[in-house]
Amino acid sequence: MPFVLDASMTMSWCFAGESTPYSRGVLQSLLHTYAEVPAVWVFEVANVLATGERKQRIAAALSDEFMKTLSGLDIRVEQPTPLGTELLLLV
Repeated sequence: MPFVLDASMTMSWCFAGESTPYSRGVLQSLLHTYAEVPAVWVFEVANVLATGERKQRIAAALSDEFMKTLSGLDIRVEQPTPLGTELLLLV
């Protein structure tokens, strides 16, 4: 059964010490099903990685590797509605 994934759960997979047995279980579930994410998820993940790089919590190469890992998972990004598109442009 598919589920909705948020950026905080996603990013717990990236940083050492932030994952939990539950978050690792969520990641494992993507072997058998898919996750849906809101359109803003892409921006949230990118922002956390950029901030992590700036604060030297993660190297750029590891950010790239994490993004490649995410792209290999069955994560389906919601298409923004016209109103949602306008709101994203304001952010």
